[in-house]
Amino acid sequence: AIGNAFKMYTMYFKKKPYVKKKAEIIIYGTKKRYHLITGAPWRAAGSFSPLTKKFMFYVFWKNQSEQMFDEEKTKIVLYHEAFHHYIDSILHQDYIPQWFNEGWADFFGGVRLKKNGKIEYRTNSWRLKLIQQLIRSNRYHPFEKIMKMSKARLYKRSEMAMNYAQSWAMVYFMQLYKDHNGKHIYRKKLDQYFKEIVKGKNILECYQKVWGKTDMKLL
Repeated sequence: AIGNAFKMYTMYFKKKPYVKKKAEIIIYGTKKRYHLITGAPWRAAGSFSPLTKKFMFYVFWKNQSEQMFDEEKTKIVLYHEAFHHYIDSILHQDYIPQWFNEGWADFFGGVRLKKNGKIEYRTNSWRLKLIQQLIRSNRYHPFEKIMKMSKARLYKRSEMAMNYAQSWAMVYFMQLYKDHNGKHIYRKKLDQYFKEIVKGKNILECYQKVWGKTDMKLL
């Protein structure tokens, strides 16, 4: 599973991970044990530490008494946290806008690499329902606000689930949307945005360079 995840990341970003040593992966058998030992917020299912290069998560079970684990739900977390490890290996954490980091992590949480080497696109079931609710109630943030949002604000506990859901929805939309000519017009902008991050531009410079002339209300 880890190998497939890194193949997908490399296919998208055209950069092989620069890893001096392999990440340490810690898997907990239950949600209760994961939270008891790590002290992570109760809603969190996993985490990655840029300092220790460790990522950890807990296994989801269909029927724990019969040792039947939920492979799909577990992969959502595994692919999400593994992406944080990948992006950390090619970029300094200070250079990565958090909507981009979390949005792509959730994007990869949903997609799968098929045996024929092609990507199977799926929505992230954990984010879809919430973003639909936010859209219906008109409680989502304008794109510009999310793109300029600080790390502290995006991870604000009272808004974090909403910000994660919208970050995922933005990446998913931009990556897969086609205009009337069948062109992925926003995918090109995502690619350009990544190139600006690689150059070491800050979050406002990246936004202005790529999205500064875009009608964000229309988007």
